[in-house]
Amino acid sequence: MILMMLSERFRTHFMWHFPELFERWRWCDWHPERNKPSVFYGYDKLPTRDQFAGGGIIKCQDLAKIFPNSPGSGSILYLVSSALPYSVIQMVKYAKRRKLKVVLNQNGVAYPGWAKEGWERINIPYKSVIQGADFVFYQSQFCKISADRYLGEIQVPHTILHNSVDTSFFLPSKVSPEGLRLLLSGSHHQFYRIQVALETLEKVRSSVKEAKLIIAGRYLWRRNETEALQEAMSYAVAKSVEKCVEFPGAYSQQAAPALMMGCHILLHTQYNVPEIGYRSHVLRLASCLFCKRRYIRTGW
Repeated sequence: MILMMLSERFRTHFMWHFPELFERWRWCDWHPERNKPSVFYGYDKLPTRDQFAGGGIIKCQDLAKIFPNSPGSGSILYLVSSALPYSVIQMVKYAKRRKLKVVLNQNGVAYPGWAKEGWERINIPYKSVIQGADFVFYQSQFCKISADRYLGEIQVPHTILHNSVDTSFFLPSKVSPEGLRLLLSGSHHQFYRIQVALETLEKVRSSVKEAKLIIAGRYLWRRNETEALQEAMSYAVAKSVEKCVEFPGAYSQQAAPALMMGCHILLHTQYNVPEIGYRSHVLRLASCLFCKRRYIRTGW
C-alpha cells in the first residue's frame, strides 16, 4: 500500500514537472483500437457521477456511458476546452504521431476584457489544441466567433453542438419545496457572486420572510477553501441572513437533481458571463423544476 502511494505521488510529480517526458512515456506503449471507435478523454481516470466534479469534465462523464474511457488503446482523443489536461500540448503532439483523431469540444477563451494583458499567454494551450484538432464541436455560434477571433480560424471540419441535458436523470420532483427557496450553485471563483446572492436574499426577505438560500458548490476565490467559506459566512452575518442560508459545499452529479428539486429560483450572479457558460446548468434545472419556478439572471 505504501509503495502504491509513493508510486502515485512520484507519477503526479513527474507529470506536473516534466510534461514532455510524461507524455512520451504514456504514448510509447499505446495500441489504438482500429476495429471500432474507442475514446480517450485525456485523463487516465474520470470522476464517477457520485464524486465531486464540475465544468467540462461532466461532458466526458456523460459520453463515457456510451464510449468508455480507453487509456492505452483509444483511437480518438476527445478533449473539452474547459477541462484540458495539464500536459495537453504534448498530449496532442504524441496522439497525432500515433495516428489518433483529435476531437475538441470548444467553449470559451481568454480575452482582454477578462484576463487583461495576460490573455494571450492563457490562450496558448487552447490555440495549440484547436489548431491540432481533426474535428471541432463549438458549444454555440458565440463560442466559434470568440475562438476565431482570439485563437485563429481553423480549416478542419467543425459544427455547432449546444449542450444538452439527460431528461431521464434530471427529473422533476413530485413535491414542491416549502416556502421560497433560492439556489446559487456551481464553482464560485469570485466572492462578489456570493455577496450578490446574499444581498438578494436580504432584499427578498424584506417581503417574503420564509425565503431561504442555498449556496452549493466549491468556494474557490481564496487558496484555502475553508477561509473562503468563513468569509462568505461572515458576510451572511453582516447582512443578518445567517440563519436562512445554507452552505452545503461541493456536490456530485448524482446529487445534483435532488439539489435542484429543492429550490424555486436559480440565481446566476456572475457578471458578463458568455451565455453558453450556464446554458447546460439552466437546462438541468429546468428539467427538475415545476413550470411555476423561475430562473433569474442577475449581475448584468
